[in-house]
Amino acid sequence: MSISVNAFDHDGYVTAVDLFLDDDYFTTLTNAPFEFLWANAPPGNYTLTAQATDDAGFIGVSDPVSFQIAPIAAQVAIMDQPVDQNVFPGDGVALRVHAAGGQPRSYQWFFNDIPVDGATNAFLIINNAQVENAGAYSVVVTNVWGAVTSQPAMVTVGELPQPGGNRSDLPSLTMSSIEKLDPGLPLIAVHASRVNLVNLECSSDFQTWTSLQTLTNYGEWLYFSDSDALTQPTRLYRATGQQ
Repeated sequence: MSISVNAFDHDGYVTAVDLFLDDDYFTTLTNAPFEFLWANAPPGNYTLTAQATDDAGFIGVSDPVSFQIAPIAAQVAIMDQPVDQNVFPGDGVALRVHAAGGQPRSYQWFFNDIPVDGATNAFLIINNAQVENAGAYSVVVTNVWGAVTSQPAMVTVGELPQPGGNRSDLPSLTMSSIEKLDPGLPLIAVHASRVNLVNLECSSDFQTWTSLQTLTNYGEWLYFSDSDALTQPTRLYRATGQQ
């Protein structure tokens, strides 16, 4: 940790700066610029005060400065970066980040360096992606010990391929994956082919099912989440489709 004191004297010069840590003497700096590198500083809460003495023996005391040194494990860090994605118009996109560090952690996603309204989870869902959604996405992860910004992930929305021949594909609907992301929210991926509407339902007992969200399928991939899952001991999901 680097400590720097801006000490000066209008009609002389500063001969020494004494540093006090939590009212206890810490060290003395005798050469300008008055800087000190505190190596291997232990985690904790501290209050630092500087006392400057000039060539005439007069003393000036700074206002106290309080600060915290966080344990290394508590500092927020990104373990898995968001990855680039290339999709067709109408498909869904799900960007996600895996972070470590003390809880609680908060998230804010950015699109071309502009904050995305409401995008405050460890993942960002874009259903029915269009050309205007193409660009660079990043996320800032924050906790009380600091913040870190992810690498940008590029989302590319390409042209739809030309259909070939007579299509006889039957409708299909598959719940492809369920990921549990910080702080325990599920990210649910559904693959739907030749299905117009997809309804995600939840249950706690396989008997009673409740509709969570219905989305129009403009491509083949859709993504859902369930904010109420954080308060439920058991959560089961199924997807139903309608042509």
